[in-house]
Amino acid sequence: MRKQVCFFLLFACFIGGCSFVPFKKTEYVLINDINPEDVLQKHIALTPESFKIINTVVFQFRTKKFLSLGYLSVDENEKAFELAGMNSVGVKLIEIAAKNGEVTVNNVIDEISKKGDISKVLVKDIYRIYFDQTPLKPFEIKKKKREIVFSQKQDVGTTEYIFAGKENYLIEKAHYEEKKKIWSARYYEYMEKNGKVYPKGIIFTNNLRGYKLTINVKEVL
Repeated sequence: MRKQVCFFLLFACFIGGCSFVPFKKTEYVLINDINPEDVLQKHIALTPESFKIINTVVFQFRTKKFLSLGYLSVDENEKAFELAGMNSVGVKLIEIAAKNGEVTVNNVIDEISKKGDISKVLVKDIYRIYFDQTPLKPFEIKKKKREIVFSQKQDVGTTEYIFAGKENYLIEKAHYEEKKKIWSARYYEYMEKNGKVYPKGIIFTNNLRGYKLTINVKEVL
């Protein structure tokens, strides 16, 4: 009963438009003696190449919100993922599988489909969130008092990887074009399992589409 009440309050909060971040904020610390290359190598060692998780996802398209309870599997080596989600009464909202950026299975409810070909948008954004977690050389390094920023130039724009906190985990990955933030993924509350770490919370914002994902990991399988 307690879990049902908590779920209902969470659902009502999201649907009702709560604007607060539902995760603990990163506790910033001074990083004077931290070597940026060591931070990057630690991140590479702790990032899983493949995983499966159970999560809740809030899909927000401007004023519309959908709460999904679902499953996600990711395989970095194959550049593939599978995503499935349903609402609180078991109605399937979305089912997408992709490999190398190409959608192989696609099932999206009408309310989401009306926003356009959202499956292609979701595929790109899921790759942005979970793949290519490490900047590739050549990149620029900017070491601040409480953050280390790796900047990697792309064909269009620049992608920044920001590391901070007590463990110097990746806290944000963001893409800029002409000084405008096009999209960003923020990572919260890392947890450890089998020698790897996983962000418990993720907030992804696509500023061009007016679109947002709030992901809460319930279990790493």
